[in-house]
Amino acid sequence: MATRTPRPAPRLHPAWRRRRSTLLTVVLALLAGGITARVVARAETTAEAFGDRRRVAVATHAIDAGRVIAADDVAWRELPLAALPDAEPVDNPVGRVALAAILGGEPVVTARVAPDGARDPSAIVPAGGRALAVPTDDPHPVVRVGDHVDLQAGSVTVARSAVVVDVDDHALTVAVSGREVAATAQALLESRVIVALVGAR
Repeated sequence: MATRTPRPAPRLHPAWRRRRSTLLTVVLALLAGGITARVVARAETTAEAFGDRRRVAVATHAIDAGRVIAADDVAWRELPLAALPDAEPVDNPVGRVALAAILGGEPVVTARVAPDGARDPSAIVPAGGRALAVPTDDPHPVVRVGDHVDLQAGSVTVARSAVVVDVDDHALTVAVSGREVAATAQALLESRVIVALVGAR
C-alpha cells in the first residue's frame, strides 16, 4: 500500500501577509483605545464622585496635646472636600498649640488648636473652663498634658474628664468645666482629692 506524502501548507502571498499584519495592528490599536477610554472614563467618574479639592495642612506624625506645632509637624496636601472633616481646616497651624492629640495623617482643624498667639497652659483650657492645681503628694497615675482625668473626693466625683493643662513635680493643673469649679475647689480645701486617669476615647 502506497504511503501518501503530506502536502506542504499553502503559503500566503506576500500581499496577503502584509494585509493580515495591518489588520492585526488595527485590531490591537482598537482594543488599546477602548481600554484607554474606559480607564479615562473611570478616572473622570472617580473625580466627579469626590468633587473639588482643597489644600490643607496634615499632621506628618502624631502631635501631643499642648505641643506648639512646628513647620515639620505638618505637610500640605490636596484632599477631596468629601474626605475632609466637618470642622474648618486651619489656614496656618504653625505656631499654634494643639488642644488635643492629633493623629498622623489627620487634617489639622480649628477645633484641635488654640487661638493664634495663645501658648501658655491657658491655651488648652476649654472655653468656659477653669484651671485648678491639684496637689500630687499622694501616688497618682502618670499623666501628660492633654490627658483627661476624673477628680474624686471620697465617693463623690467632683470633676469628670478634666483636661490636664500642666504637670510639675508637686501638682497637676487641670481644667474643669465652669459648673464643676465650686465643688472641685471645696474638695481641694476640705478633703483628699484622688486623680483617676480616663481611658482613651
